[in-house]
Amino acid sequence: MQERKIFALVVRGVFEVDSAGRVWRRKKRMSNGGLFTIRRVRAEKEMPNGYLVVRAKMGEGKYVKCLAHRLVWECWHGPIPNGQTVNHKNGDKADNRPENLELATQKEQAKHARDVLGTKADWRGTKNPSAKLDQKSVADIRYLLSVGARCVDIAADFGVSDRTISAIKRGRIWRDNP
Repeated sequence: MQERKIFALVVRGVFEVDSAGRVWRRKKRMSNGGLFTIRRVRAEKEMPNGYLVVRAKMGEGKYVKCLAHRLVWECWHGPIPNGQTVNHKNGDKADNRPENLELATQKEQAKHARDVLGTKADWRGTKNPSAKLDQKSVADIRYLLSVGARCVDIAADFGVSDRTISAIKRGRIWRDNP
């Protein structure tokens, strides 16, 4: 796993993780007197989704990368058990202070986002990125159901499964659509 390789670089002293959860690359420079000085450079880069990532070049021009919060957790708290993820308590994906991180399952993270951070993952209807139907189509489907059309026939016309049509009929999905 790539993050194990980056963690090994922390152990070897190539990277350093400070108490504020920042990851530094340690670079050696030779001064005029022949002595080495160590210069620290921030190693994290922000990704478009807001998380910080650490990359390292491993032989033959190949790069490995690791999410910075996972690396910080491992350095300050130890290995991440299988089935666990690292959650940011305050919801700030760039705040990798050890005291802001906690272990959680995916289900616990979703509950934390909903209950603590107040985010609502409302992916019903057309808000769902994989939705094949829009509100007009659902209204047409309901009309066809009301005049006795079969679910299988309606499904073929709209390019969805008959289970989807049945779920609309029973009100399991698209409940809020008139």
